Amino acid sequence: MTLPAGTRFGPYEIVNLLGQGGMGQVYRARDTRLNRDVAIKVLPDLFATDAERLTRFTREAQTLAALNHPNIATIYGIEPPSAGAERAAAIVMELVDGDDLSVRIAQGAMPVDEALAVVRQIIDALEAAHDIGIVHRDLKPANIKLRHDGTVKVLDFGLAKAIDSGADGSQISNSPTLTARATQMGMIIGTASYMSPEQARGRAVDKRTDVWALGCVFFEMLTGTKTFHGEDVTDIISAVVKTEPDWTVLPPTTPAHIRTILTRCLAKDRKARIPDVSVVRYMLDGTMSDSSPGTAITQTPPARTRVWVWPAVAAVLLCTTIAAGWAWYGTRTAPQSVTRFVVAPPTGTLFTAGTQLGATVPVISPDGRWVAFTAQDPTTPNSRRLYVRPIDAVEAQALPGTDGAAYPFWSPDSRQIGFSILNSMMRVAVTGGPVQTLCALRTGITARGGSWSPEGVIIFNNGPTMLYRVPAAGGTAAPMGQLDQGQNGRQFPFFLPDGRRFLFHGDSASAAQANVFVGSLDSDETTPLVAADSGAIFDASSGHLLFVRQGILLAQLFNPTTLVLTGEAFPVAEKVEALTVPGLVAFSVSSTGVLVYGIGLPSGDTLQPTWVTRQGTVSGTAGPRAEYRGVALSPDGLQMAAHRHIGEGGDIWVTDLTRNATARLTVDPTMENQSPVWSPEGQRIAYTSTRNGKSGLYVQPIQTTGAETLVFEADTGLPLPVSWTPDGKALIFTAPGANTRRDIWRVALDGERVPTPVVQSPAAESHGQLSPDGRWIAYTSNETNSTEVYVQAPKVGARKWPISLGGGAAPRWRGDSQELYYIGEGKLWAVDIAARGDTIVAGSPQALFNHGGVSQHGGSYFSYAVTADGQKFLVTSRRQTGAALESEAAPIVVVLNWLAGISR
Repeated sequence: MTLPAGTRFGPYEIVNLLGQGGMGQVYRARDTRLNRDVAIKVLPDLFATDAERLTRFTREAQTLAALNHPNIATIYGIEPPSAGAERAAAIVMELVDGDDLSVRIAQGAMPVDEALAVVRQIIDALEAAHDIGIVHRDLKPANIKLRHDGTVKVLDFGLAKAIDSGADGSQISNSPTLTARATQMGMIIGTASYMSPEQARGRAVDKRTDVWALGCVFFEMLTGTKTFHGEDVTDIISAVVKTEPDWTVLPPTTPAHIRTILTRCLAKDRKARIPDVSVVRYMLDGTMSDSSPGTAITQTPPARTRVWVWPAVAAVLLCTTIAAGWAWYGTRTAPQSVTRFVVAPPTGTLFTAGTQLGATVPVISPDGRWVAFTAQDPTTPNSRRLYVRPIDAVEAQALPGTDGAAYPFWSPDSRQIGFSILNSMMRVAVTGGPVQTLCALRTGITARGGSWSPEGVIIFNNGPTMLYRVPAAGGTAAPMGQLDQGQNGRQFPFFLPDGRRFLFHGDSASAAQANVFVGSLDSDETTPLVAADSGAIFDASSGHLLFVRQGILLAQLFNPTTLVLTGEAFPVAEKVEALTVPGLVAFSVSSTGVLVYGIGLPSGDTLQPTWVTRQGTVSGTAGPRAEYRGVALSPDGLQMAAHRHIGEGGDIWVTDLTRNATARLTVDPTMENQSPVWSPEGQRIAYTSTRNGKSGLYVQPIQTTGAETLVFEADTGLPLPVSWTPDGKALIFTAPGANTRRDIWRVALDGERVPTPVVQSPAAESHGQLSPDGRWIAYTSNETNSTEVYVQAPKVGARKWPISLGGGAAPRWRGDSQELYYIGEGKLWAVDIAARGDTIVAGSPQALFNHGGVSQHGGSYFSYAVTADGQKFLVTSRRQTGAALESEAAPIVVVLNWLAGISR
């Protein structure tokens, strides 16, 4: 029944009907409070009589409301059913004027340039949604608005799931195309012509479903005809599942790389499909210089073999890569235009950053002829090696003797490569040959970056401490300077042209304190230069400083003599690897203007909480993929609290593990709500939140959103909760002391709430875990030459016992206080703990499985949790732990004459 003009939904007054479909009627309405027009989608009547469905819809709509992007129609709010269920629920959205894309397609096929302008904006919208775990599920021309100013607005993000009656996305929702009875019985979500094969089969979906729909929409724009069609819904679904699009209807002038994109988007096996819309972007950007028409595609894509998607992309671009490389070498003294291509991992390997599998960290030689990187076979432990690849060749070669290599860097003459292995700094010729040990590193350390000066000095990171130096010919490493207050370490140095001063990244537990500094071989003083998520490099050929913020590679004019930055920083590339390791530099530039950088796994879709047994067997997953920075299990093991990072902030989310249903606990990601810790009774969560420039400890009941209590606010530094006392009356947290780096403190929840130290020393202590019986505290400290795990009574000056051997961090207790776990050398370890009066007797550490998770950044979070019985672990992992292969690998992007491609 159509609502008459004047009908009220709260403050909204219906003006007229705009359209209707299976997911409801859409009206123009007037917001009487803000005096603006809005769109109201009135949902089907079944919502008014189904309280559980309405509750689930409300929860999903709250997630959708987090989308804030210029290419996405904003959700303003929801209105519940009226009393007596006479009127169904409604969702209030931004009113977007203009025709939808289906109207434009009805006028005829779109030229490639016009279609690309639309596709790029759709990709922007999908990326923003996928970054926070939202899949559209019903992307189609009718849900894409074209405003008169050329802006594209995508509508109805995630509404198919919000309206769905199932929790996993595998059940049917109100599809705009399907009949009501089919909707209730067919177990399908989406509009038939744009359904992915997995949707058509009623299976659970992920963002690859949106990649499929994007391919359908793109095909339809270029041809003016639907990708899949038939006389009725059954025929259409059959075509989706069984037949190929008619590739011959693509215009003959369609560029070859666009044909390739379409075939990869529309691969019926989603494991062979392009895994992420960002890949589509890079395929568009990386091959636009090759705009020649391709021959008509008359056969189906080849059957999938056991390969990764990125290598498939690289194979497609093989000819472009070789031609671009040789053409550039022939004219490199005066390049005329920018050229991009991608480099995939060697067959059977994934790129690595240190011990982190799947991260991409390339370095280009100063003369621009070679790319160096590390990679390993994910099925084979200890197989990480150093590879080099000539820029004008296709294959990379592993350098013998470089097993365990990490973070390579070049000599100024491009003939040698420095790198580290566990406990040692090394060098090797680019052509191979004997590998030389330069110096020893601190025990258990793999250095994070190095730089080689023209004068033969190498500076490098030596673990969570100050930088060190060593002669390039080898010798004894010498420390350089002292860490500043609040710094956890210095890493990823880079020499400036004078060979005396250098850039480095100063890491701290607070992202706001992470900066690029300038140091010197001649002085211990340092100069802060610029705020960044990464370290920085200087491109002497163009005079620009390059650094990363929020995954965007930026460039800014820089005078290396006066150390003055001028002008505005401008973007060079997106989705640059930056999250794996604090300060990570995943980009480099040659003196000839060649830029290389590593693509990061998509933000918001990087980590998957994974259940792992003590034997390393993967037994399931928990919650959605997201950019997790800390997880905690409730005492009964039935709920997971997690900090999901977004941009410069993030929120705490709670997942009911019995139903795998996730809801937000905190509601403002700009506050950087982080480090969740469950109370002993499992009804409250403590966390840190930064508000108005100050960080504090908050406690919030899990049943009440927004009802937090401020327990303690720090004037400076970042207090991080790490555990509770067994009685639930006090918090244990870490924070800098007045004259110390980072200590462990206790603060009562009642009374004056004055913190008192529990563990305090000149070293940096973190990850303090009070044992369940309250007798002991386990923690991480860097007081020796390596970061180790210790246990002591929870009072300053108590005797402590070392637990880990050869490096360890992030301890967790078993529920009976008789076993301790920690991360070391990329593995999860277990140690028996026995108390003999006031003495600890620790057993020998036993390796359980390869951890495969993220690093413990600055002591600010735990990347794993353990059940009370110590039998299962929840690990936030980039890949399935154990021998399972990563299904997709991000590539290296090579840009010849990078500055020529920048519009400023």
